Amino acid sequence: MINLTNDFFNDSLPCSSQTESIPKGSWPNVDYELIRQIAQPEAFVILGNRNASLPPASDEILERLFPGDPILCTASEDKILRSDFLRNLRGSLSSLIYVVPSRMRKLSDNAVATPLQAPREETIAPREYLVITIDACLEKVSTPGKPIVSCFSQAAGLPDLDHIHLLSSVILHLAAHAPLAMTVVDIGRMQAWFACLGEEESSLREFMNLAVRLGCETEGWDKCMPVWIPDVMFPGDRPKNRPVVLYFNSDNLNPSPRYRCC
Repeated sequence: MINLTNDFFNDSLPCSSQTESIPKGSWPNVDYELIRQIAQPEAFVILGNRNASLPPASDEILERLFPGDPILCTASEDKILRSDFLRNLRGSLSSLIYVVPSRMRKLSDNAVATPLQAPREETIAPREYLVITIDACLEKVSTPGKPIVSCFSQAAGLPDLDHIHLLSSVILHLAAHAPLAMTVVDIGRMQAWFACLGEEESSLREFMNLAVRLGCETEGWDKCMPVWIPDVMFPGDRPKNRPVVLYFNSDNLNPSPRYRCC
């Protein structure tokens, strides 16, 4: 599993120096009782069947998510963030792996070649997508006599529920509160793209709190954090693994603000 937190260090993110710092303890604890309440045994099937439109081909996905000719910040296997106009990325998207899920205000000083380190207000436009990541594997501190709990289903007290249905249950619950544009799945991890252009940050933070209570990772709050480019082919020893688009709803790409929490 590619860990974005470890792959991209803070000094290489395009706006890390100006991103709101939220101490780890400021996020709510995982609410396993709530997770048990919202769990659905066939959630993966339900989520896949809710497609409002067919997922676009891999070379069209960024064009659908970011219409026009925006400046995007992307990275390939070398994990160096580069900015360029979308028109210049066409035809090469399949060789990229990561994208910052909001468009850039301007190119970096040396356009494509230099990692971005400029302040947020000079590089990142308003947040367009809040990308929520949830993983089937959890890291829990072990205590004497108790093993480390590494399985999300086990930690939630649902050992018989397949992890893919549990992750899908969380996404379905979040989709009742915010416009879900796309869900991407890769083995034991999901990333859900919620369109949020024009939404108040206070509403987004409340929504993020709900996601964290449901076991989602906090790193997505940093709008500079790169995420998978959907349907990209991972390099190296994982040629058969790729983040597949499970759900795509073009009606939710540019919604009016309608976050309801939580």
